[in-house]
Amino acid sequence: PQERGLRAGTESVHNIVGMTKALEIADKNMEQEAKYVLSIKKYMIDCLRKLFPDIHFNGESGNIKNSTYTILNVCFPLSNDKAAMLDFNLELRGIACSKGSDCQSGSSEGSHVLSEIQSEDQKKFPSVRFSFSHNNKMDEVDYLINTLKDSFYHIIYICEVPLHISIIKNSNLFIFRN
Repeated sequence: PQERGLRAGTESVHNIVGMTKALEIADKNMEQEAKYVLSIKKYMIDCLRKLFPDIHFNGESGNIKNSTYTILNVCFPLSNDKAAMLDFNLELRGIACSKGSDCQSGSSEGSHVLSEIQSEDQKKFPSVRFSFSHNNKMDEVDYLINTLKDSFYHIIYICEVPLHISIIKNSNLFIFRN
């Protein structure tokens, strides 16, 4: 068949060749990059667990062996309006994360998948999804952890917001309270 009046078989050969080369490069580096990205995710999980010993990871995202190596989905014990403050702080500091599901981009609704797998208590708190790639660095995780530490301190003490978290004095430790 003709393509918009052009002769049959007109294909974008240069794009096909370029895509072939891109796939060859991606396949060649995939195993090495997956190991690297997984090490970043594991580091972030360890850092979050140190900062928030009772943290909840949604689904299997906190389980290195049973989850994708590129996504970490975390449930923070904040009300939705306080989570908006956290989102705002993260965005101001250049940290990109998502509250909703990928397929509901731009929507203020939470993930329909999370609503199915979370307990009723977990549904009360917002979830945040962090994604990783081979372009991320460990110091970016450190920056995120420090930003979370500062943000939670600000939300709890500066704004005097009653939360389900307490801070052990003179410590970098947040304990969730039900």
